[in-house]
Amino acid sequence: MRSGLTPAFAFAFALSLALSGCIANAKDLKDKLTASSVDPPTPSPVVPVTPNTTETKPPVARISVFGANGALVFKASFAAEDVTSPVFVDPGVTLTLVATDSEALSRGATLAAYAWSIAGNSSTLAKTSAMFNDSGKYPVTLTVTDSNGLTDSQLVTLAIAPRPYDVTTNMTTGPVIGATGTGQDGTVSFDLSYPKGGAPTIVQGVKVRVSAQDTCDAVLSLLDKDGNVVGKSDKGGISTAEEIALPALPEGNYTVTVAAGDACVAKDGAPVGITVTYLPLLV
Repeated sequence: MRSGLTPAFAFAFALSLALSGCIANAKDLKDKLTASSVDPPTPSPVVPVTPNTTETKPPVARISVFGANGALVFKASFAAEDVTSPVFVDPGVTLTLVATDSEALSRGATLAAYAWSIAGNSSTLAKTSAMFNDSGKYPVTLTVTDSNGLTDSQLVTLAIAPRPYDVTTNMTTGPVIGATGTGQDGTVSFDLSYPKGGAPTIVQGVKVRVSAQDTCDAVLSLLDKDGNVVGKSDKGGISTAEEIALPALPEGNYTVTVAAGDACVAKDGAPVGITVTYLPLLV
């Protein structure tokens, strides 16, 4: 028998060497990885946020207006914007102006003072009063001051509506004689125009009336400058007044015609009244 390593022993020896090499390589790789690893970053410290308890805000001024019997006329919105469009109130009525809806917004602050400017008059009360008689606009301003000295103001425009007024012109037509379609009609003419100068004014309405005639049944007509009939009244019957009531008419020349109805004898003419209602505009 030849001396030396058997094949089985040689295989086991070679496998042992191979495993030893792998273990050595694995340890070497672990050492390299451990040496080259990067330490995780250190987290930044958390800084707590402290609320600013010293922050100040201006107060809010809010106006409320009450009319007769405590009826609410105006109440400011939450935002309390200025109100320049007229808030209409009745003339000769005592109004109560209240500032109690106002509030201080700064932490720990309170309202310390009130100042009203009412169409040139003043008050330093939380609740005051006012009365207006003439048509027009009346600005009301409330200024509130808080305990930090901060202020806020609100403006509300109160107003009395202009009153309409009438202008009447009396005229007499020529003779009115005959029956419908025959005889003689009586006429008068007038110019309709808006007042010039002063406050802007519009025509709110026009009335034309012929008085009752004991001996006349009249038919009343109103014609524009082009001869178009814009209004007519024919109630019928002797001693019956006739009237035409119209809304605003354009400026221009108009003719009133008094014609005979079933019968008419008005040799001295028929009295005609023309009433124009004017309405001044609030400016």
